[in-house]
Amino acid sequence: ELRETERNYVTMLSNIIRLFKTEMEKDDRRNGPILTKVESSQIFGNIEEIYHLHLTIADQLDRALQDDECIGAVF
Repeated sequence: ELRETERNYVTMLSNIIRLFKTEMEKDDRRNGPILTKVESSQIFGNIEEIYHLHLTIADQLDRALQDDECIGAVF
């Protein structure tokens, strides 16, 4: 269950980054991006760092469970 929850969280973070953050920061609109860098930072904070951290955790959980190891070492 822990692995599934972590994978779901990683997927949700990825979707937020891909569907919202990236789209609102695109500079290819006629009037520029929807959000300035400051606004984006205020809204999304360090979501990409959080995403990469949890992606690493999810990968380590997968490996630990495949190798029948204790998952406590992941944390």
